[in-house]
Amino acid sequence: MQSIKCPVEAFLHLIFQKWSAYIIHTLYIKGEIRFGELKRNIPNISQKVLTAKLRDLENASIINRQYKPSIPPQVSYSLSEHGKDIVPIIQQISDIAHKWRDDKKL
Repeated sequence: MQSIKCPVEAFLHLIFQKWSAYIIHTLYIKGEIRFGELKRNIPNISQKVLTAKLRDLENASIINRQYKPSIPPQVSYSLSEHGKDIVPIIQQISDIAHKWRDDKKL
């Protein structure tokens, strides 16, 4: 993949890849959540894709991954401060989507 130099382009590329905004919105609504519950709250996403997207968002410092060594190990996810910065944008998109659905535009 070629390097993206414009910060706006890089931001949009990261946030609006398939599933990214959905994951961020779900973490905002649910708060800290374990992998299995997150998967149940995002219909039609495979475990492989969810794992990859969570890794991408963690590497971008948008989400936090908490690991608790136990049997079985407990891993949970939450929004980081950078992730919380994105919430108003995604909430506004969600509001528009619901309005359009109600207006029969979607």
